[in-house]
Amino acid sequence: MKGLTQPAFFDRLQICPRCGYDLGATDVSLPCPECGQVNGLCVQLAGVPRHLGGAVHRRVLRIVVVIGAVLLAQAVLIVWAFSLRTALLLLVMFVLAVVWLMVSSPRERGGTERFLIVAGALVRLPAKADGGVLTDSLRVEIDAGDTVQLRVIGTQWAGLVIARADSSKKFEAGFACADAEVARVGEMIAAVVGGGVRVVW
Repeated sequence: MKGLTQPAFFDRLQICPRCGYDLGATDVSLPCPECGQVNGLCVQLAGVPRHLGGAVHRRVLRIVVVIGAVLLAQAVLIVWAFSLRTALLLLVMFVLAVVWLMVSSPRERGGTERFLIVAGALVRLPAKADGGVLTDSLRVEIDAGDTVQLRVIGTQWAGLVIARADSSKKFEAGFACADAEVARVGEMIAAVVGGGVRVVW
């Protein structure tokens, strides 16, 4: 994809990926003074995340909410004419269902992103940095026992999967990487995440 950078390896963080604290003047051997995030090695990738499916009950509720919205829009005047209480009750139930879906749904961002792999986590950042300020991030924890898997997809594209010990996927994405560089990226990730996490390529 156009505009995506190749993988990069840094020996220190400039901005804390957990809280946004400016680490530029902080000693690299010290953690972030605000949240304790380890300041050190990191790997930056650029690519497109795969949206892993949500729970079945959430999908069913989304369908019910959409159908309910259509029916409510069609019948609101008729229901209102017969019973004001029923119309208000239906409206309140619809609004509560929409609010619950918005609040309880996992945050997702569409399009290209930067993936910053640091000790203990993969941080999803917007593709373009906003003047060096960490404005919005999503964090995927990488725990002991997890597996980070890399695979070649094409000459300029690779796949990344972070899986739990039971093989269920926490995160999956494609990222820009020359096929000859996948092994080097795997070595860089292994150096960053440390022991307890298996890295395969």
